[in-house]
Amino acid sequence: MIQVRYLDRDEHPDAQRELQINGGNRVPVVVFFSEDGYEVARFGERTLSKYRRMMRDQTGAAWPTGILDKGESLLADVTQDWLNEFERVQWILRLSPRLRQLHGD
Repeated sequence: MIQVRYLDRDEHPDAQRELQINGGNRVPVVVFFSEDGYEVARFGERTLSKYRRMMRDQTGAAWPTGILDKGESLLADVTQDWLNEFERVQWILRLSPRLRQLHGD
């Protein structure tokens, strides 16, 4: 089961400070926790696909990373980035020795 909680950044400035990325306030930020309250991962702000598109747009065809932007739908790429992160966290939790011991598997 997944529980989702939303915090309004303006109503919770303490949480906003805690979740800063590179010294700045960013939205959205997702913090994943295990069922027993341990932080597992943080993900947010801009995804890798968004940064690739920004690099391409701001530096042109000769951007220095050598990684090519496929030029597909940015929305589809960003959505896939988010889905990949949810899957990654699921496998982190499923393979956790601590949680496996807790559940006896």
